[in-house]
Amino acid sequence: MVKEIDPKDTSREKAFEFWKHSPTPMVTISRTLDVSHLLSISRKHKYRFNMLMCWCISRAASMMEQFYIFPARESLIFSDSLAVSTVVKTLDGSLCNCDIPLCYSIDLFNREYMMLTRHVQNTCKPYDISDSYAVIDTKPFVEHEIDSFEGAYSAADSRPGLVWGKYRKHFFKTTLPVSFRFHHAQMDELHAMMFLDLLQKEIDKASKPPLPSSEPVTPPAPSAAPSYPTIPASDPAAGLIEPIAE
Repeated sequence: MVKEIDPKDTSREKAFEFWKHSPTPMVTISRTLDVSHLLSISRKHKYRFNMLMCWCISRAASMMEQFYIFPARESLIFSDSLAVSTVVKTLDGSLCNCDIPLCYSIDLFNREYMMLTRHVQNTCKPYDISDSYAVIDTKPFVEHEIDSFEGAYSAADSRPGLVWGKYRKHFFKTTLPVSFRFHHAQMDELHAMMFLDLLQKEIDKASKPPLPSSEPVTPPAPSAAPSYPTIPASDPAAGLIEPIAE
């Protein structure tokens, strides 16, 4: 559920008033994460690395109230549900966003991730649930090395987001430079650094739970969301998603 709220009823009232008309309200903080454990999980269980990153991001964000309240032009918006968005290369060569709802079970999140990204690939249309979820953007440019990334600000899109490129292998660990971009009305630099600390912790403890899992299931998609078919694992479009870690 997404609804407009009065900034005076939140802890972000002063920040919202100060930053809502600023031409440059977005802040970017870059950090190098240790993704050695995540790479090991990807190889062991054949999970896609970017899926695991999205899962860890959504779990870390769910622990902070700042991600449930976000600015939208002249107001603050509250949502009681989170989702993470990734970029999918479609069959016609274009790029489309795909929103995946937060799910605490890694297996269920992986199932949603694979099904929704394949749907976007085949239909060449974005899957957008931002009318019902607070969405965190991710842009994985896995074919390129990126140290830091700062995008242009648009008043039409003030969602928080993370950008990363290739992970980097060293002698004893694998690292991933990540840039986290956020609206100053939504959170301060300290909150952003706390989130990146939580993200590193989620990466370090990521694991495949024993079955059957007793963790919560994925929240249902909004009724207005388009239906999508179940695509078998042998579908050739699956190869267009980022590869499993080698």
